[in-house]
Amino acid sequence: METPAQKNPRVELTQDSDGNVIVEPKQADDQSYPPGTTVTIPGVETPVVIGEDGTGKIPNSELPTEPTKGTPVITVPGGQPTNAGHTVTTPAKGVQAVNGELPQPLELSELQLIITKWLDEEGRPLKSEVSATPEDMARDLAAFEHGSFAGYIFSETTVEENVVTHVFRKVASNGGDTSDDFIPVVPSEKTPVKNLDKLTDAEKAAVKKKVEDANPGKTVTVDDKGNATVTDPTSGKTAIIPSTDLVEKSDDFIPVVPSEKTPVKNLDNLTDAEKAAVKKKVEDANPGKTVTVDDKGNATVTDPTSGKTAIIPSTDLVEKLKEDTNTANKRTVSSKKVLPNTGTADASTSIALGVMAAVAGLGLVAKRRKEED
Repeated sequence: METPAQKNPRVELTQDSDGNVIVEPKQADDQSYPPGTTVTIPGVETPVVIGEDGTGKIPNSELPTEPTKGTPVITVPGGQPTNAGHTVTTPAKGVQAVNGELPQPLELSELQLIITKWLDEEGRPLKSEVSATPEDMARDLAAFEHGSFAGYIFSETTVEENVVTHVFRKVASNGGDTSDDFIPVVPSEKTPVKNLDKLTDAEKAAVKKKVEDANPGKTVTVDDKGNATVTDPTSGKTAIIPSTDLVEKSDDFIPVVPSEKTPVKNLDNLTDAEKAAVKKKVEDANPGKTVTVDDKGNATVTDPTSGKTAIIPSTDLVEKLKEDTNTANKRTVSSKKVLPNTGTADASTSIALGVMAAVAGLGLVAKRRKEED
């Protein structure tokens, strides 16, 4: 007998005394499926049709030659195939049941620790796995349920020995707002980073820019691991795009850093001319590469041949413009030529003019005396 996850459809397998397998699918609310529903179990090609009593039978002769484990698929009349929320083991032909039960039913192992994982369909983790004792799980079941993730829908839960795995299908690559849930759009391209566990400021800025471009009008923050929190200012709803959708480990493409930095007036907001100067230096150091520079001076360098991208942080490219000391002194001197609010000449200037006038006066007196003599 299977031990499926709660709140999911499930399929129970039992075996009669002749070795035939009885298939009984159950809906999430524990109700039987309607007649005509088909169930496909692992190792058996032909789906079994569910009858009026809510069960179907697979003859022993149609069972696989070896026990086969997998996820059953349930299809209601006129509906789409749906995976059951767990795995089952189809017994091999010739295996007889004991008291109507499979001799080796798949049940959760009674081990000390149970591992819970949350993965996408490609096996990538959506959050860190958790190890806990059965007692801990019983005290806080909600912490071990599948839950939800922005951009994904829950697909199935599988149980194998002491490992419970919740699997999700990605749905938000071209998504948007829905009537009830806020689902942010995932950028079409990931940002390459050096360290997946510790993004640089430049890398976080690049991730933020891509998410903002994909979600105009939304507020975006990015943490050190590259997870983006997207908030809709209108509704106040918030969702998280996991780092697995936004960043990837950079390859061996390492751009050349220019030997000289570009002086700028404001390190937080470069002018167009300053960005053009930074871009020129990076292009000269990396001929043939495509370069873009953001407002803070971070440069994104792309190799058109391989398509690989890397970021040179602004700290390697720009520096604060140093003020010319002579220019500052000149401004100080010129500012003292006229007294404030009076238009009167500076005192030192007035004294100099007075001395010159006195000297000139003495010269005129001396000239008159000479002419009189």
